[in-house]
Amino acid sequence: MVSVIVPAYNTEKYIGRCLRSILDQTYEDIEVIVINDGSTDDTLDVINAIADEDRRISVISQENHGLVYSRKQGILRASGEYVLFVDSDDYIDSLMVEELVKVANANDADAVFSGAFLHVVGGVDSGEQEIGSSDVVDAESTDREIHNFFAAGVYEGERLRELKDKLFCAEDYCTMAVLPYLWNKLWKISAIKEHVLSCDEQLKVGEDVAIGFPAILTAEKIVIVKEAFYHYCQYPDSMMRGNRDEDAEYDNAIRLYKFLLKKGKELGASDAFCTTLDRLLVNQLFTRCYEKTNVILGSEGLLGFIDKLPDELVIYGAGELGKAVYGYVKDRCHVKAWIDAGYDHYRKLGYPVESIEDFQFEESDEVIVAVFNTRAVSAIEKSLISKGVNKGKIHCFCGFDDYSMLMKKLDIDAKTELLSKERVIIYGTGRRAAMYYKWIASFCDIRAFVSDSKDAYGKFEMEDLDFHKASATDVIGRENIGDYEFDKIIVTAENDKLEESLKQIEETGCNYIKKIISLDEFTSLHKKDTNNYLRFVGDVQLEVIKEILNATDEQVSDFYWMIERVRRYGMFCFPNKWMHNAANCNFFVYGLQQVAEEFAAFCNYISDLKIETAAEIGVYRGRSSFFICAVLARKNKNLTYKMIDLYDRIDDFDGFYALLPQLQKCIPSSSDDYKNESFDFVFIDADHSYDASINDFNNVGQKAKVLTAFHDVYAHEYDHENGGTVRMWNEVLERTADHEHAVFSEYPDKWMGIGVVKW
Repeated sequence: MVSVIVPAYNTEKYIGRCLRSILDQTYEDIEVIVINDGSTDDTLDVINAIADEDRRISVISQENHGLVYSRKQGILRASGEYVLFVDSDDYIDSLMVEELVKVANANDADAVFSGAFLHVVGGVDSGEQEIGSSDVVDAESTDREIHNFFAAGVYEGERLRELKDKLFCAEDYCTMAVLPYLWNKLWKISAIKEHVLSCDEQLKVGEDVAIGFPAILTAEKIVIVKEAFYHYCQYPDSMMRGNRDEDAEYDNAIRLYKFLLKKGKELGASDAFCTTLDRLLVNQLFTRCYEKTNVILGSEGLLGFIDKLPDELVIYGAGELGKAVYGYVKDRCHVKAWIDAGYDHYRKLGYPVESIEDFQFEESDEVIVAVFNTRAVSAIEKSLISKGVNKGKIHCFCGFDDYSMLMKKLDIDAKTELLSKERVIIYGTGRRAAMYYKWIASFCDIRAFVSDSKDAYGKFEMEDLDFHKASATDVIGRENIGDYEFDKIIVTAENDKLEESLKQIEETGCNYIKKIISLDEFTSLHKKDTNNYLRFVGDVQLEVIKEILNATDEQVSDFYWMIERVRRYGMFCFPNKWMHNAANCNFFVYGLQQVAEEFAAFCNYISDLKIETAAEIGVYRGRSSFFICAVLARKNKNLTYKMIDLYDRIDDFDGFYALLPQLQKCIPSSSDDYKNESFDFVFIDADHSYDASINDFNNVGQKAKVLTAFHDVYAHEYDHENGGTVRMWNEVLERTADHEHAVFSEYPDKWMGIGVVKW
């Protein structure tokens, strides 16, 4: 299935044509998700009328939140394997979905990029090339095809890396490698969803680039086709420059630049990607807030063209750059003429643009060629010289030799200081808050925790990963959320409690719906970037493993040294009142499911054993396996440590295996598969029913040569399973009465506990 997402705002004139072009696709296995973003005209009525005719359309109607938010709502409801974005004032060819899906399936591509038809409705083209297009503009045509600069073909491996490097600067100053739109591309939903959800909702211009280009960076295979299927329509009302808020445009340009730079670094983009991103910033500053940029940089002339403004000049070019230059100079000097090949169109729009043929040039005329594309500039320059203009008087856009100086003058230190931390409120103080807050704090500003318990109100002394006091953070009731400035509320409740938490927030009477995100959604947004939770935890735990492997005999036998490593390695959080006992312990989802004191003492106990073969039955996420293996491998270089489980829930085995080559992941398997083998060391922590745990002991535990250990020997929560592990341990004690035993327990006969039989 293909999900087609159509955000719509006040497009009553065009939405009908748009939706019918989608419904007329030859590929019928589609769902159409239309988001009415608070339209004030009859857009919603048109949508509903068409939806009544075709059940493939689902309609979301919301208050006006903007394009990015609307796309997020659409993709959260999408169920297709692929997704296509269509703007509500455009339309698509009937073959678009079928042809792109065919290419995607044939190549197992993450995305397929096509060309498009550009329709300038109500006038001729602007006379300036679309950013990203490889075509020189035919200024006499109202309709033309635009294409990706990179040629049609399959891009993967080194070829794809080149495309990624040249995304912002493929040939000259502002030629992008591919068209910078979402709508000419069919995406695997798995390749684009996280980038839609992580896009900055405050961006008002450049949203397509902010979503699509990060998705390109994470793609493994892209196919470009030369065919055009999408009809991109520009209307006079959308092309008029009007009175722009240059302050807002400037802030947006800086925000987009920083967002993309941050994304590029998170996703491991090349230096070339990050360096050429400067070109995008200059394009935005020059075309959308040229006056403000000149003022900020203290220019006495025309930034990018000449150092000092003459008394009079001629401007060639009425595209976005030309409009910006004209708007800046018209009140600062005499504009003798404003020229463009598409003069007739611009005159209809109210711009005082004239034909090059109607103006009599003088040799002394200073001419500003306000066009970015170098091929177009070259043709214009030749034309001007043929009209008698002195070549030395023709000023074309020259770019900047020193972008670091430009950034410094613009007060942008984004190369070293990225976007300010996102401000968040953590809703909930239960175990999930405990296991995620240090990760969240590593790249967000936690403004407060929200608790249901008044006993928790006050200050919580947050620690860093090394247990140093990081900051004192407020713990508040939900009625006080409005007292804080924040960007997101991260709701930590489990899925079955999520609706209850959302209802509680709603009952405060404040509309926070745009800022609420579940913890699962938040972690998903960062799944593939450097703010990845698993990577965050893994980095901490790998450092602990290194310390153990390099430790002395004295250190590993010292309880206090060992428990410090256990706590830093991280524990799974069991008690909900963790805030009252959070000092000197990292809580992680991927933490040890142990009692810290018990596990540390147990590791002291086994640290000097001579073990060559070991097996752990039931490894879950593998954290205890990695830790125990490190303790044993420190003295036993020829150790083999088999990790035996029926299910593979180990997400990052390779990282630990690089440090611990003694590990052998034997999944799926059970103790039944090893009942004819014997090991020096056996650790049993699998199915906690009596029948399963005693079976593990009978199969491999009783055959151990040096030591057999059991976890949860006091876990009465499994008593209902035919006596569980408590019954199993008592039976083992009886059957091994003539052997040495040891028990490591902080809660004797109540909870957990590690039992040992030494053979």
